[in-house]
Amino acid sequence: MAYISAHTTDNPEEAKRVYRQTKDNLSEHIKDTAFWLDTPFETGYYVEYVAGPAPVEFINNHWYHLSHDPRDNTYWTNENEQTNHNNKGTGYWLTIDPQHPDHEQLLASLSHRPRHSKGVIRTND
Repeated sequence: MAYISAHTTDNPEEAKRVYRQTKDNLSEHIKDTAFWLDTPFETGYYVEYVAGPAPVEFINNHWYHLSHDPRDNTYWTNENEQTNHNNKGTGYWLTIDPQHPDHEQLLASLSHRPRHSKGVIRTND
C-alpha cells in the first residue's frame, strides 16, 4: 500500500515523502491510462507525457504527481500535486466499488427509493 508521510505544517507546498506501491494492485478503471512500470531502476505507477513517463501514486483516493530525488532514490509530493479525479490519464473508483468513498451513502440512498410492483407506472396528467 502506498502512503504519504505525516504533515508537519499546514503549508500545502510542504514536500512530503511518498512510500510507493510495491506491486500493481489497482483496477483498470482507477488507472485509466496510468501504467505500472517494473524495472531494476524504477517500480511504480506512471503517466505518459510528451517529455516521457512521469511518476504518480494513488494515495487516500487521489492521484499525486511525484518528484524523484535520485540522490537517495526517494519520491516526494505536496498537496498542490494532487490531480482531479479522471484527469491527466488517471482514473477513479466506480460508485459501485465498495472502496469508493461515497459507496455507503449511495447504498443508503438506493435503499430509500420507492419500489414499484410489476407493470407500468402511470401518472395522472
